[in-house]
Amino acid sequence: MQVTITLIEMPKSPITFEVNGITYNTYNHVIVVNQGDYIRIDEVIVNGIVYVPIMTRRYRLFGILDVEEENNVASRPLRVFDAYYEVKWIPATLIRFEGLPLDADIIFTDNSLPKTVKAYQKLFYFEPRYLTFLEVNYKGINYKPYPNSVYTNEKREYVIKYLPSTLPWLNQIVQGYYIERLLGEGATSYVFLARGSDNKKYVMKIFKIDKEVKGKTRTLSIERFKELSTEFSNLVTLSEKSERIVKVYGAYIDILRIKEILDGKYDTYVKYPPFILMEYMRGGDLEKMINNVIYSPDKEKIIAKIVHEIALALYEIHKVGMVHLDIKPKNIFFSNQPVNLNVFNNIIKLGDLGSATRVGMKPYQITIEYAPPEQLIYPANPMMDIYALGSVAYKMMFGITFNPVNMMEKIFDAIIYGESNLNSIYNRVISEITNKLSKLRNSGLEGVIKMMLNPDPVKRPTSKEVAELTESYNS
Repeated sequence: MQVTITLIEMPKSPITFEVNGITYNTYNHVIVVNQGDYIRIDEVIVNGIVYVPIMTRRYRLFGILDVEEENNVASRPLRVFDAYYEVKWIPATLIRFEGLPLDADIIFTDNSLPKTVKAYQKLFYFEPRYLTFLEVNYKGINYKPYPNSVYTNEKREYVIKYLPSTLPWLNQIVQGYYIERLLGEGATSYVFLARGSDNKKYVMKIFKIDKEVKGKTRTLSIERFKELSTEFSNLVTLSEKSERIVKVYGAYIDILRIKEILDGKYDTYVKYPPFILMEYMRGGDLEKMINNVIYSPDKEKIIAKIVHEIALALYEIHKVGMVHLDIKPKNIFFSNQPVNLNVFNNIIKLGDLGSATRVGMKPYQITIEYAPPEQLIYPANPMMDIYALGSVAYKMMFGITFNPVNMMEKIFDAIIYGESNLNSIYNRVISEITNKLSKLRNSGLEGVIKMMLNPDPVKRPTSKEVAELTESYNS
């Protein structure tokens, strides 16, 4: 007995399907099969959007009750019976993973056999909320998908954030320093509060190590460690000469051991992790107070003071041919906790020189909320720091992020996956930035921020010019 399957709301594309494991193509709106056959229909990609075939079966139960059941017939074959079937194509949700090394294996189940994907792969699913994601172990560190960090963003992406549930260095001694607690985690490092034999507090930044995936990764490569090892003495000298830069005291970067770690020797990573030791700033960072600045009656003075001090720090960095490349609120520190947002009797410092590199070298660090678009593509340039500082100032001024983060992510994805529309996405980002800038005034502090955020790097002011433009607010 034959069964007719009606295809409705078909994408403008040939439909590929399997009947009992044999593949067919069709442009027709019906598929005719035999009762008892197994059918599977492929997903369809149109303009970069994945459409999932959802088959609805309608029948009467006991001749009384009308029943409908839906199945995703792309994920596994479905056996058909004497009933009414129709297929609709539903836009799928892209599942994206955060907090994991790109080549980590992610295991999940959808009420069937477990499946495995890499953290860098694109995973599309019709109903991701029905999936179960398991804990990931990567080179001895366990990462857990926290339920309260799973969300759907405005791009219809289902984002699953993994956080380390165990770190091997906590409450242990690393190269003579006792690790007290985790202060934070970024894309390239873990940041710990450490105590030395002198009983003083320090910040220890232990770098994450990960193999590159398709030539691109957000963690540091062996080339970056070599560069950092070569430049380290210059970074120490730079931090010692400027009172506006967080002091760098020491580092442990052994290239041979890093190669061992990359070869899978996790014990080496536990015993000899690459790190930088830095000054501990009691006052914390700007991230903790940034949302309160917008409501302060002294908002413009506070913003100008912070921008002025960081511009002077950047002037010291830029004049020796270096670029910081990671200006963000978490890297702007205070000597003491600002009381009632009073930053005027406080020492403000720029931290994390570990991200700095020479002018003209490849940028190894980026925080897309604040970095300029060109930092994803072009060699390091001091004007990248000016844009990022302008982004921080914009966040303090208006309480929102300036960058079109979603579009910036698309640039990063296009680079990773070698997509041909890279230039198109980049131009759309520039267009969106230009449109946003047109709404800012040309005068006052807002005008200074506007100049710093110019999409054309050549038209941005230098660090020295930014310091001069903001100096009058501090008098």
